[in-house]
Amino acid sequence: MLQFLYDLSQSPFFPILLFIWVAIDIFWTKRWRALFERLGKLVTKPWVFAKDPEPEVPPLYPREMLEQLAQVSSTRERKSDDARAKTTSDGKETKKPKMGFLDSLRERIFDSDHPFRTVGYVIFLAGFVFFLVADAISVAQTLAVMGLITEVLTGVFTRFDLAVLGGALLSAIIGVWVYMEALGDSHIIDLDILNEAQRRFLRGLALFVSFNSVLVMVAFAINRLTAIQILESNPTLDILLSAVLYGLVPINSALAAAICFPWAMNGLLVLLFIIGFIIIGILPVIAFLVDILWRIGYVVIDIAAWALFTPLMLLPELINRLRGALDTDPSGKKSPADSKEKTR
Repeated sequence: MLQFLYDLSQSPFFPILLFIWVAIDIFWTKRWRALFERLGKLVTKPWVFAKDPEPEVPPLYPREMLEQLAQVSSTRERKSDDARAKTTSDGKETKKPKMGFLDSLRERIFDSDHPFRTVGYVIFLAGFVFFLVADAISVAQTLAVMGLITEVLTGVFTRFDLAVLGGALLSAIIGVWVYMEALGDSHIIDLDILNEAQRRFLRGLALFVSFNSVLVMVAFAINRLTAIQILESNPTLDILLSAVLYGLVPINSALAAAICFPWAMNGLLVLLFIIGFIIIGILPVIAFLVDILWRIGYVVIDIAAWALFTPLMLLPELINRLRGALDTDPSGKKSPADSKEKTR
């Protein structure tokens, strides 16, 4: 097909054919009317923020979908206003409307009575991810020392100091933080669902993690002092330092990650809801831009298709006119066969 079009464009008859083609497009004004009607209805349509009485005119125009995208934010706000109105009408106490699954999640992670908990969830999510990375670094370094990994470690897996010092410091902060929260009323993390036995276990685990963090930081400091030859190294000290650094560090990172896990999941929900709010907020803008681009593209494609296919429709049009002339007698009346066919 492409070869045929190339040969046609190189033919000496191509300018003549092109002239005839353009002439048919220009002088066949009957087909202009339908084109202008379609484009006029498309251009004069209201914007997507208003209801269109004829959404399917012209065809291949997704008007209803664009209207729904443009009205997402206002619909959600209207529903929430209606729900609040039901609960506070005339100052009387009414039954709270039943919340759906997403509304329950939003109510849990965005608590109006404890707004700092939302920030705490995100911090615990960051800590959980860091402890996973620190644990992976510690395990990789241990396997490399034992000779179970023959490849040379690259990237973040070479930063054992980051896993030791950063992990120990962060786990100590989180351990003390969780211990203080578990002593009384929790303001940063949600501990209301825990009973007293669970709170005691959480306090003990937080103290254990904090104590291990102190041991790790002391061992790391001694290791650095021996590395710069301020302290004298000996086999016993090396064994103790290796046991603390390569033993306690992954254990401490795993326990700190376990402490962070419940609230890290809430932090993940917070990020997902924030992303959802951003997407919902920009949906009307996206719908408006898509509506403009769709109309421009529709006009360009419709005019191009009309110009390309109008001459091809000339032959069927002439055949229909010839059939109409043959079915009409010289007096201008329809032939009996044609009238009989119509009455049938």
